[in-house]
Amino acid sequence: MFKSFAGQEIISDVSFTVSGREKVGLLGKNGSGKSTILRILAGMETPDSGIVSFSPQDVRIGFLPQIADPDLKLSSGQKTKKQLQQIISSKPDILLLDEPTNHLDLGGLAWLEKIVTSFPGPVLLISHDRYFLDQVVDRILEIEDGKLKSFSGNYSLYKENKKLQTEANARLYQEQQKRLNKLEDRSRTIKNRTQQLEVSTTGTDHYVRRKAAKAARSAISMEKRIQKEIDQSSVQKPEQNWELKALFKPKHECGQTILQIKSLNYKDILTDFSLIIQKGQRIALTGPNGSGKTTLIKLILGQIIPDRGEVSLGNGVVAGYLSQEHQELASDRIVLDELISDNIDRTESYKLLRRFLLPPEKINQPVKLLSSGEKAKLLLAKIMTSGANFIILDEPTNHLDIPSREAIEESLSNYPGTLLVVSHDRYFLQRIGIESEIIL
Repeated sequence: MFKSFAGQEIISDVSFTVSGREKVGLLGKNGSGKSTILRILAGMETPDSGIVSFSPQDVRIGFLPQIADPDLKLSSGQKTKKQLQQIISSKPDILLLDEPTNHLDLGGLAWLEKIVTSFPGPVLLISHDRYFLDQVVDRILEIEDGKLKSFSGNYSLYKENKKLQTEANARLYQEQQKRLNKLEDRSRTIKNRTQQLEVSTTGTDHYVRRKAAKAARSAISMEKRIQKEIDQSSVQKPEQNWELKALFKPKHECGQTILQIKSLNYKDILTDFSLIIQKGQRIALTGPNGSGKTTLIKLILGQIIPDRGEVSLGNGVVAGYLSQEHQELASDRIVLDELISDNIDRTESYKLLRRFLLPPEKINQPVKLLSSGEKAKLLLAKIMTSGANFIILDEPTNHLDIPSREAIEESLSNYPGTLLVVSHDRYFLQRIGIESEIIL
């Protein structure tokens, strides 16, 4: 199967089969073509070439796209559940689910797990929730550079096998480079010998001229052999590892108490709520959608005023806040310029953005052209280089693909300050070392 848009290749030479009661996760970076594959299978798009077939031909397909019911009275999670319930009630033979875990709270995720695992037919789904994938899928299809690879098992097993493949590829690439370097050395030796012979050749010295011509042909032959090896090589160069300096250390001293809340009341959302956060703690703020998590954050930051009670940050506390809407960014500034500050220069800013998987062409564009996920990565980079000693994150992994989540996890796991995180991503919370949980 092949598909392109506006002359740009999206997927190429993609072939796979899903059968029986298989539960298959489709993985890949944002923009890699995952949703395109589901839309083709659902009959909403046609491939430029290739064949899509079902057995039996009259198979009933249940397709859940990313954009759910436009009912404005419902939350995003409620829309997802409503539309999926309608799909299930139509009794489809196969389910195609495009990021069904987005916006679901823990209760919604548990409900979705039961729906997928109990479905009597095959399910092909896209999700960035690795814990969810571990619970429900028995095979992973990964799309990378337009091509598809299949891995047996759940996400964790895929991750192990992927690591082994990456390490093996790196070894093969090094061996290939050594072989090519040897060939290039031989080619240079022959060229140098040829040049020396040509210098010493006279118009009457036919023997030396014949020898020089033979050496020249050998050099040309060697160059062709090197180029052929390069052209035929199936070992790709490993991606560059963007090593970073220790940028994420808090630059401000603070007291032992980071936050203290006493008998907080706000409308009918929070009642007699109290909390103390101490220096260095890593806390998850969880609860059903609508339980008041974002409201509590706004109260902590002073964006809204409580009806009763006290909210106070400790001495020397400097908070960094990642909101769901990312309104803190200047939309018309160039991405790279938005990050550069007294704490981080141009070179390290570029490295950090590349480490967070922003492509070079995006780094030199205005912020307003970034996707929601890309804005989240830029804002988190700003927060982490600001020197803040108390970082508050509201659903930081929304709209992020798995490689982006892993880059952010690595950064947060090394952050020595205090964290308060709103997230339903259980895998993410575990990876960043959350120690305790506050349930609203």
